[in-house]
Amino acid sequence: MVVYVNILVAQSRFTLEARTVQEPIERAQSKLGGLLSRGPGQILFYDRGQPYFEFTNFSDHPIRYNGKDYPTSEHLFQSLKRQFEDNTIIEMIRTQPTPRAAFDMAQKYKTSVRQGWHDKQLNIKTMEKAILLKFTQHEDLRKMLVSTGDALLKENSPTDRFWGIGADGQGENRLGLALMKVRELLKTFDK
Repeated sequence: MVVYVNILVAQSRFTLEARTVQEPIERAQSKLGGLLSRGPGQILFYDRGQPYFEFTNFSDHPIRYNGKDYPTSEHLFQSLKRQFEDNTIIEMIRTQPTPRAAFDMAQKYKTSVRQGWHDKQLNIKTMEKAILLKFTQHEDLRKMLVSTGDALLKENSPTDRFWGIGADGQGENRLGLALMKVRELLKTFDK
């Protein structure tokens, strides 16, 4: 089964039609609150070669966005958070040979992040959009994500306490939470 999401592209930004996404995302947020308190099984992901590495932004799953191919969701995310006067730097990020190289290239231009980027909500919404594109453009990934049921997804990064759980396991796990939101949305397409 191929999943189609109506995505409107408008000059370097995209929005998802409200009737397609807003209601399922609100239902997913509500459901996630219950999941976190019920304590379902959990799935940890992070290392290449380990189960569920595909859930990371470093997995080799290209994404088509705004008429261009991005080698990974990390390439897309790093490009979307940047705001440059010309697209040369965005193109340099997009065409880096590895996701780590895309991240490192983007770090060189830290002062050029989008206005309001440090507002966590903009940051998180951009990640949700990037991974929604990834999981709707790759049927095998969509099936894998949906097959996790109601499991709590955790990025087991020892160094990232925002997107992952950090070394002490107490980080915010924003990537895991974003994946669970996308999973709930994708479940609605299967009905």
